[in-house]
Amino acid sequence: MIKRLIFFLSATLLISGCSEKQVQDKNSSADKPASQEVKEVKEPSGEAEAAAGESDTYSDTSEAERPADVSASAPKTKLSENTLFAVSQLIGADSAAAEKQLGKPEKEEQINFRYSGTSKFIPAVTKYYRQGLAAVTFVENKAARVVFTPNEPVSFKDELSKGLEYAGLPGDAEPVEETDTANVYEDIGGVYAVTAFKKAEQLDYLYIILEEKYK
Repeated sequence: MIKRLIFFLSATLLISGCSEKQVQDKNSSADKPASQEVKEVKEPSGEAEAAAGESDTYSDTSEAERPADVSASAPKTKLSENTLFAVSQLIGADSAAAEKQLGKPEKEEQINFRYSGTSKFIPAVTKYYRQGLAAVTFVENKAARVVFTPNEPVSFKDELSKGLEYAGLPGDAEPVEETDTANVYEDIGGVYAVTAFKKAEQLDYLYIILEEKYK
């Protein structure tokens, strides 16, 4: 009987102690700062911030304020009523692009071409358009040089400006050199150089180098 009483009292004290400990643990948990209970949030990396910044660059910018396309701001060729074709539009053009402006070539001639400052010749082709009005030399399938021959008399002294305009070049350009047989122009109408050759007081032809690398 005494043993049962001792066992009962011990069990009662044990249960009471456990309950008190649970209450204390609950209270101590409630007293902890919130920062200790929330998992740490990983900060975004510098690369992620940069990417987000780039993607949002114009998020608050109207269409009118956004920078225009580069091609839209490129200088345009000024053409006159005398223009038969714009030679500057042949810069970087392949034979297919040239046909869109000049039509199908009537004949072609295989030639050899040598870049300035080199000794090696490479295959090239000259194609003739519009009954000889324009002859375009293609180097590695890119327009390099153009010979424009007017199909009507053009006075070298009085109408040379019109002859330049035929090829889409500015008629008021000033030559950098004048001789008895030719006028030389540089950086004219978007092309590298133009030489206007004279024959019997008439414009014989324009020899046009589209880019410096083809001089």
